Amino acid sequence: MEHFPSSHMVKITESDIKRIRSLLQSFFIVDEMSEVLKPFLCDSIDKSLLRNEWEKWLRSFTLYLAAEDIIDDGKKRNKLLLLVGPQLQEVVFNIPGALVERDEKGEIKTYDVLVEKLNEYFSPKRNSTFERHLFRNLTPIEGENFNKFLMRLRQQVVKCSFGSTKKEIEESSIKDKLIDSWAPIDLKKRLLETEHNLSEVIESCQVYEQINKSCHSFLCHVEEDAVNKINTKEYTQLNTSIECDRCGRKGHQSNSLECPAKKAKCNKCSLLGHFAIKCKTKKRRFDNNYNEPYKGAVQVQM
Repeated sequence: MEHFPSSHMVKITESDIKRIRSLLQSFFIVDEMSEVLKPFLCDSIDKSLLRNEWEKWLRSFTLYLAAEDIIDDGKKRNKLLLLVGPQLQEVVFNIPGALVERDEKGEIKTYDVLVEKLNEYFSPKRNSTFERHLFRNLTPIEGENFNKFLMRLRQQVVKCSFGSTKKEIEESSIKDKLIDSWAPIDLKKRLLETEHNLSEVIESCQVYEQINKSCHSFLCHVEEDAVNKINTKEYTQLNTSIECDRCGRKGHQSNSLECPAKKAKCNKCSLLGHFAIKCKTKKRRFDNNYNEPYKGAVQVQM
């Protein structure tokens, strides 16, 4: 067996042994935790569920820290960054102020700052009106037993704020009733997007009603105009098949200013206002019997 000179031997100190042992323990802990605490795949989670899923993951991570008795601020932050996975790591490194350095006095808690920034990112300010709307519309899922449904109700009601005084409770109840029972779908969506007080909800409903009435009146006028146009068109089409009483042509009435015979002189009766083809004057007939005078003649007695 070949022996190396002592000058080439690597000396391992006690501190090196401790560091290696710590790394090995950390490796086995991470491997074990990967089966219990999965990486937080924020890119794959529906936005409507993102807040709840983050709260669940953070709760599991907090239990892990307590179980492993990890209390050091730096270690807690590093553990979180390690276990959250690459998707959330990308989010962390792009949130301003999420990663801060510890000060010499130890007053800045880097872990607390990181968790606070992530909470702000995944858990924006709650919309109490919307949360109460979700609570009121919760229904049992097919096959869901009573206890599970009760648990979902308890989870949702925690997110709701019903007011701390009698006045606040009354205003919240009236506001919710207006949104649920009176507001149409498009207005309901707008009122549930952001938090509104009772006065704002009442004003929005009143304005919506006025606009709706105005639009309805306008549409009625438009419909009437459209009907009139259709009737006029139908009447015009009907007139195109009828001859004019003045000129005999089609496409207009006898009282139309467009009639060419309106100021024309009849070649038959010499009267104005019609062509000879439409002349209704009867021909004057003369009797061949000279002894019988024609009507209107003056008889002279000898």
